[in-house]
Amino acid sequence: MATAILTLHFCGAHDLLFFPSLQEWLSFTPVQIEHTFGEVLCLKESPCPRCTTIPKLFSSSVLLEASGFGRVPITGEC
Repeated sequence: MATAILTLHFCGAHDLLFFPSLQEWLSFTPVQIEHTFGEVLCLKESPCPRCTTIPKLFSSSVLLEASGFGRVPITGEC
């Protein structure tokens, strides 16, 4: 029998995991997620409400290039 994989959204910046059944972002560290769900969970990096409320003084591409992360592809695929 194949193992079921559940895909959930996770904000690594704030350690928040989105539960669609509750429609809420709950605080979970990566260690807690691994111990609770094991390998049946696939995380997709997503911005949480805290991320979207940060004022955008510069475009994201300018900030990514300045931080050096603009060269690293982030796919979010599982």
